[in-house]
Amino acid sequence: MADNDRRFRNAIRITPKDERPRYAEEWTHDLQEATVADNASDVARGALGVALRRRARWAGHALLGGRGIGLAVLLWLGIIGLMIIAFLGGGLFELSLLVILVLALVALTFAGLPSRLTYVFLFAFPIIGLAAAAYCWWVLGVQIDAADTGASVPPAATHGGLGLIVLAASGLGFVVAAVIGYARRPN
Repeated sequence: MADNDRRFRNAIRITPKDERPRYAEEWTHDLQEATVADNASDVARGALGVALRRRARWAGHALLGGRGIGLAVLLWLGIIGLMIIAFLGGGLFELSLLVILVLALVALTFAGLPSRLTYVFLFAFPIIGLAAAAYCWWVLGVQIDAADTGASVPPAATHGGLGLIVLAASGLGFVVAAVIGYARRPN
């Protein structure tokens, strides 16, 4: 039962502040009605799942300006700052950037009411962008190695500019898909 209480407290803590009273009352009632320990465990797990989805939706709204333009600008500047730090620092910074980008992707996905096509775009554009970024990084390394050894650059490494264009287009496409999904949300 202590595990259920911990999950229940975590669910209430994770839920956005403006929604806590409603969900805390509802989940408390559901937990009290659970007669068997298995039912109480299901209620606690379900409450935690709903709380995580509500927090992700809140974060997506914040990233898209639904909680104020100041907070949105601050969050995007933080993500851009992490990108710069990850590029310059490497190592754990790159791992933290990857985690932040995945969380932002999940938050933006939960923010609106995307269609199936929008979901495809929300997941395809980051994959395309990741592939383009990896290609650009490879091109940079190959060109540096070729300059150091005095060798010629392989033909496959001559399209770094096109890779940057694909990277920028995938980022723009992702933002457009997220905004379209957000615009379709019920008011």
